Amino acid sequence: MTHAIMTLGTLAGVMACLAVFVAATQIILRLYISPAFWRIVASLIAICTLWAIWDEHQREIYLHSVG
Repeated sequence: MTHAIMTLGTLAGVMACLAVFVAATQIILRLYISPAFWRIVASLIAICTLWAIWDEHQREIYLHSVG
């Protein structure tokens, strides 16, 4: 049970850091990118964020299966 809580805590921490990074990136990019390209950039940011979260989740599963 404690191990599961630590894993969820780690995942929550990673997600929180990514959320802050994505928010800051979006604010900065809105200043420099025209509105015509903003939707494409926002979609790429969302895809990269989800990919990073999935990768971290898979890494956790792999490390627990090995150890």
